[in-house]
Amino acid sequence: MDFLNLGADLGIVGGIITITELIKQFDQDKKFKKYYVLIPAILSIPAAFIVSKTFDWHEIAKNFLLYLGVSTYIYKAGKTFIGGK
Repeated sequence: MDFLNLGADLGIVGGIITITELIKQFDQDKKFKKYYVLIPAILSIPAAFIVSKTFDWHEIAKNFLLYLGVSTYIYKAGKTFIGGK
């Protein structure tokens, strides 16, 4: 899949993945493990607002879903191929 044709800024995607991992590192006891899936969704909201040229809700929703999907896909692919899980 060519992510450049989707219009996703890979720097923002990398930031979402990095911040997700940092937040997970602070949860030493894994108390909030079931909420880890929500972290990229929460981080994709400000990313959608930052990237949107206008504050049209269609564009913000499109960017939200784009960054959520791409960051989740790349994270899962990296964990599968690099981490072997």
